[in-house]
Amino acid sequence: MKIITLGGATEDIFIEYADAQRMHLHTKRYNQSFILLGKGEKIEVKNIHYATGGGATNSAVSFTRLGFDVSSFFKIAHDTAGEKIIHKLTDEKIETKFVVFDKTATGTSFIIPSFEGDRTILAYRGANAQIKEKDIPYRAIREAQQLYITSLSGESSQLLFPICKFAKEHGLRIANNPGKSQLMAGADILRKSLPFINILILNA
Repeated sequence: MKIITLGGATEDIFIEYADAQRMHLHTKRYNQSFILLGKGEKIEVKNIHYATGGGATNSAVSFTRLGFDVSSFFKIAHDTAGEKIIHKLTDEKIETKFVVFDKTATGTSFIIPSFEGDRTILAYRGANAQIKEKDIPYRAIREAQQLYITSLSGESSQLLFPICKFAKEHGLRIANNPGKSQLMAGADILRKSLPFINILILNA
């Protein structure tokens, strides 16, 4: 089966420090823990780790390791982070010829782990938010059997409907995992696209 993943690609930077302080706020309507970063402080970092991330790339690696023939579409920049993403997918035998490049920087996430094992993420969307309809590899989509659409950031969220409509007209099954920023920017677009989506995946 030929699968195309479409959506975000980032460089993930994991920041670990030993003496993280936290605060818990519990009210009648709100229950949340916070990692505290003191104003004016210099915080010693225990370790820093770089990895590739993003919905399009992560899902592409997963599908490939399950034995599927996978191509991945996303938008990055001609920078070090973008090069790392391409090298990672190439090593995983994932087709990247449909990747497009933007003048902005490649998307980057700064990830801080919490005591409970959850993570706080500072997300810079970068090129992920610059996907235009002219960038979409419609010919490749037409030749596939399955389309997996991950989060489309910013104005790119408006592309969900035309992509889904095109894919359904050409007989593809469509799975969609929209992110928080996409839902905030284009919930109406998702609602309009639902008749074309076979599998809808929502994070908690």
